[in-house]
Amino acid sequence: MDVKQVGVIGIGTMGSGIAIVNLSAGLKTIVADRDEAILKDGASRIEKFFLKGVEKGKLTEDQKNESLGRLTTTVSLDDLKDCDVIVEAVYEDLTTKKKLFSELNSICKKNTLFLSNTSTLSVTAIASGSGRPDRVVGMHFCNPAPLMKLVEVARGLRTSDESYQDAMDFAKVIGKTAVTTLDTPGFIVNLFLIPFTNDALRLLESGAASAEDIDKAVRFGLGYPMGPFQLLDIVGMELYESVAMSMYSQLKDPRCTTPPLLRRMIDAGWLGMKTGKGFFEYKEKGMFGATDSSKQPAASVMPSEPETRIKNVGVVGCGTMGSGICQVCAQKGMTVQVLEPEMSLVTKGIQRISDFLAQGVKRGKLTEDEKKATLKRIKGTTRMADLKGCDLIVEAAFEDMELKKKIFSRLDTIARPDAILATNTSCLSITEIASATHRRENVLGLHFFNPVPLMKLVEVIKGLETGDNAFSTGMSIVRFLGKEPVICRDSPGFIVNRLLCPYLNQVIQAYEDGLATKEDLDAACELGLGYPMGPLKLLDLIGLDVHLFISEAMYNALHDKNFSPPPLLRKMVLSGRLGRKTGRGFYQY
Repeated sequence: MDVKQVGVIGIGTMGSGIAIVNLSAGLKTIVADRDEAILKDGASRIEKFFLKGVEKGKLTEDQKNESLGRLTTTVSLDDLKDCDVIVEAVYEDLTTKKKLFSELNSICKKNTLFLSNTSTLSVTAIASGSGRPDRVVGMHFCNPAPLMKLVEVARGLRTSDESYQDAMDFAKVIGKTAVTTLDTPGFIVNLFLIPFTNDALRLLESGAASAEDIDKAVRFGLGYPMGPFQLLDIVGMELYESVAMSMYSQLKDPRCTTPPLLRRMIDAGWLGMKTGKGFFEYKEKGMFGATDSSKQPAASVMPSEPETRIKNVGVVGCGTMGSGICQVCAQKGMTVQVLEPEMSLVTKGIQRISDFLAQGVKRGKLTEDEKKATLKRIKGTTRMADLKGCDLIVEAAFEDMELKKKIFSRLDTIARPDAILATNTSCLSITEIASATHRRENVLGLHFFNPVPLMKLVEVIKGLETGDNAFSTGMSIVRFLGKEPVICRDSPGFIVNRLLCPYLNQVIQAYEDGLATKEDLDAACELGLGYPMGPLKLLDLIGLDVHLFISEAMYNALHDKNFSPPPLLRKMVLSGRLGRKTGRGFYQY
């Protein structure tokens, strides 16, 4: 299909972004909206984007002028009659979209391709009012459209093969990567993003953590480019609510309903960047102008932090997590005593540390002398009594409550009365683990992330009886290790696994239901949401057996069906397809 002129209907956030994409691709673009004032405001937003490109050195003045010279605005749909492609980006309402395409059908050329930027509505239903359902395709751009590489392409039941291919070709012309999805509410990106974001809103509303700490946990723990609350501020509260509730009206999935907190913010006029205040406050209003926050919400109140007194650290377990904790402590000059029931396991763990450090030397991250000094500070033992002189003991054993309680009960009889006992559990109750001791005020959670030397995040969890001194010491030691601490309540999964577990389970179920290929599911999350790794690749990296264990532990604690492992996950684990460690999971290695 030869595309020379594109029509865009709607010049709001998405419409203006799509217009920018077309203009940047060298296409003459006509943008239509209902009145001149709206068009003027949208055109100003488009011009501002190109001006910023010049300021940042990404465009020349001539390139900016050429791009803007290809833009025409109009209040008349008749002016779109010669367009090769029409992209609809109006309000997410089925009646409105059907009426629009019906009007366009009598105006546009017979072979004009109609694309709907709907993010939640049925392409088949939209096409039913078009008079040319074979030429209607869903093409969902991700926000902000000029920056995000992904478009989701969804065929209606009556979309022709030719129209589908034309849409895929058009995506290439405008420099986007297209993934194919079933015509289902939310397609891929919003099907996963909306429930994830609502889960984060409920976590905030429950008081489990602050907006700042949830965002930090998602960025540092999952590697996402921004946290859910920063993203909400960019999208806008009222737009997000309309998309989420549209999905709920079709799917009836409770995770798609927005919690009362969001409606209160809308009622207060705190819509995000566009109003200068949302979950955060901004120096400059506007979609493309506001990128930094001038005022963060207050983090959870915590006691003042003393200088770290931790010099000697004990680590119970020298597996992947335990060896990583040993390494980061030893690299900061601490003496580390690591415990395993067999010396062969200690040797294996220390060798893992040595190999990791050797890679650091090879890459110029540290010297050979620093490597040797780090290893010299780590001693292995099979006797728990050897941990008696430690200031801090971190348990990094298998994720089993009875095992952990047994370890803490023994540590309680061995460790100094003033020693801090911490657990690296990723989902189990700190309060219950502490109940095995007579020093509950000195027990807390320090959940490091894998690989510990590289991951910046540590979740700091205060059990019901954790004292202020132990908690503040935990915060100070995390910062001393060069990590980013986030404070979260002692609730199953804390922040990261509370959000990650239902998301991964939903993806597994969607894949089994045939929503898209595994490659397109992963590409949609990587390119449309900016995630560092697609969910199915991530599951293979984590280990499907590990995710199954965490899901079951979370389900047993919460009795929430969203944490219940999908049947496909159980079958894959039973068949030995555990991911990278066995050479096969969702992918082959």
